[in-house]
Amino acid sequence: MKYSVVSADRSPWVAWGALLLGATLGSCGQELPECPPGTSFEDCQASMATGSAQPAPMAGAGGGSSAQAGTGGSAGGSPPVASAGSSSSEQPPVGEGDDLDPPDPPDPPGGADPDPPQPTGDACPDDPSKTLAGVCGCGVPDDDFDGDGAMDCVEDCPDNAAKTAPSGPCGCSNLADTAACTTLRGALRNLYTFDGTGVTITDSLGGMNGTLLDDDGLTPAADLQNLQLNGRVNLDGFGAFVDLPDGLISSLDNATFEVWLVWRGGAFWSRIFDFGNNAGGGQGQTYLFLTPSNSVTTTLRVAYSLAGGGAAETLVDGTAALPIVGGNAGGTLEHVAVVVDGAQGTLRLYSNGSELGAVPLANELAAINDVNNWLGRSNFTVDPPLFGSLVEFRIYDQALSATQLRTSFQAGPGALN
Repeated sequence: MKYSVVSADRSPWVAWGALLLGATLGSCGQELPECPPGTSFEDCQASMATGSAQPAPMAGAGGGSSAQAGTGGSAGGSPPVASAGSSSSEQPPVGEGDDLDPPDPPDPPGGADPDPPQPTGDACPDDPSKTLAGVCGCGVPDDDFDGDGAMDCVEDCPDNAAKTAPSGPCGCSNLADTAACTTLRGALRNLYTFDGTGVTITDSLGGMNGTLLDDDGLTPAADLQNLQLNGRVNLDGFGAFVDLPDGLISSLDNATFEVWLVWRGGAFWSRIFDFGNNAGGGQGQTYLFLTPSNSVTTTLRVAYSLAGGGAAETLVDGTAALPIVGGNAGGTLEHVAVVVDGAQGTLRLYSNGSELGAVPLANELAAINDVNNWLGRSNFTVDPPLFGSLVEFRIYDQALSATQLRTSFQAGPGALN
């Protein structure tokens, strides 16, 4: 009988396996040695060396002994194989590597998973920012922009901590000069408060509704649906922008463009707004644009042109770029206004109620071919999209005075709702 040699420093269970393997491969048809139960590996190895170990009975057809081995069990044949229904009176010892907890059985075809995944406790599996519905529900952040304890999704004045609903001539504002609000409302032509849902950007006064779009395919359609929330549109800096109707500004002789926003930063030349068109090669041709920061002076800038960039532009620069606010919600609102005074022939720029500069303007808004009227996107295709939150955008059909714009700044967004 042939036995395998196993070094004494191996685990007894590994040695048992080696002995069994050696007995099987050493001489076909030979029975496996058996040592009495409880015998140590060393004693068993010694007994095999002296020939005192006894052959183990092998199950044959129908469960017979080794002398009655089944098909292939005779000397010189194939190794004995236990037939169906056969069994051995002795089981091999359980080794450390044996699987006492075998894998789950495969799922039955069309049946239930016998070992289903455990619940994660996420009540909003499609909203990566929430695991609980909260006050506003899944898909809507529980923001409290003004810090008044009322979630923005359930109040109509999310930017004024003193009010949760508009009242009086000044709406959501605390401004005591109600006559000033009445005057501003009389000059207002288009009002975008971004308090809708989905991709439609509603003009609640003039009916010139816009649409949220993506210019480079980096913002999935499902994500576009969620950019307008809680009274602001959160442009992601990847290509999302608001497309407003053609002809929006070219019919105006005098105009004031006013916006409240939070800027999240990014490269130079992104656009708060850009009204006009571009020629072949993605170069702006006729336009009026407002950028939070330009690479020449690194400041806020408004530009008017009828012949592209460079010397053809009429410019007003601010004293600094807009402040950058990190994160995806909250932050101090910035107020910016651009005044085109056709009667006086001037272009003026304001920030937070203060005039930053004014220059002569020889041409009119009517000369601009305004077929690309965009919030957050440039008519120059090389310029980056805006990364920031627009809270309110207004267009007046009058050139507001410095006093009126200071009053409007003090009243804040929502005053004319």
